[in-house]
Amino acid sequence: MSDVGKKLRQKREELGYEYDYIFQKTKIRPGILKALEEDDFKYFSSEIYFKSFLKKYARFLNLDFEDLLRELDLSEIAERKSSHLPPSVTPSLLRFSDKLYLGFKFLVLLVIVVGSIYLLFAGINKISSKLVSYKKPHPPSVETVRISQEETSSPVAAPVLPPSEVKSPQTSSLTEPLTLTLSAIEDCWVQLRADGEKIYEGILKKGQKESWKANKEFELWVGAASRLKVYLNGKDLGSLGRGVIKGIKIDSRGLKLP
Repeated sequence: MSDVGKKLRQKREELGYEYDYIFQKTKIRPGILKALEEDDFKYFSSEIYFKSFLKKYARFLNLDFEDLLRELDLSEIAERKSSHLPPSVTPSLLRFSDKLYLGFKFLVLLVIVVGSIYLLFAGINKISSKLVSYKKPHPPSVETVRISQEETSSPVAAPVLPPSEVKSPQTSSLTEPLTLTLSAIEDCWVQLRADGEKIYEGILKKGQKESWKANKEFELWVGAASRLKVYLNGKDLGSLGRGVIKGIKIDSRGLKLP
């Protein structure tokens, strides 16, 4: 009989290690550790498992695995193992179980690899679809088109001016200040910005009408759009819609809903 188990136990006791501590560090269960120290070879299903646990335990205790292995009589291990098997169990059957176990591990690994590849391609397709949808041009807002049509369908005759007083439309639109008038049909919460600066936030009471000026544009937030009438430089811009609307842009070109 070898002294391998005795050497393992002596080294462990010399280091002051308990089975639970070794289990935390090596993940070798206390039952396996005890079987190694008692040379209980029947505890292991095959010689491969015995060697792998012995190697891991020996390295943890700073013992030379090769020296321990030379002290073992592997034929003695096989004889002790087979002597504890029932008549129906043979070494060939044990080898078959080992092959079955390895086959199962290979199958699990294959499933993991295939699943990873599937998730990778699914992620790539999802990102590609988002990029394609992002690049698609968005159609113009219905409200913007409607307002533009109203502006072009009702032209205003411009007075004839002397050549010295004629100004280009572009210069006039840039220099002419904007006057926005809000008229409350019912009580309505309003927030208004002029040229990026907040100039009003509050509730316009029923029948209340207020006006503000800006150089370039207004940004309007309303709590109930159907309760408000909007006029730009005296011109009715029509219905805003219904409900809460945020970020309505109003400039010299008209009104644009978000």
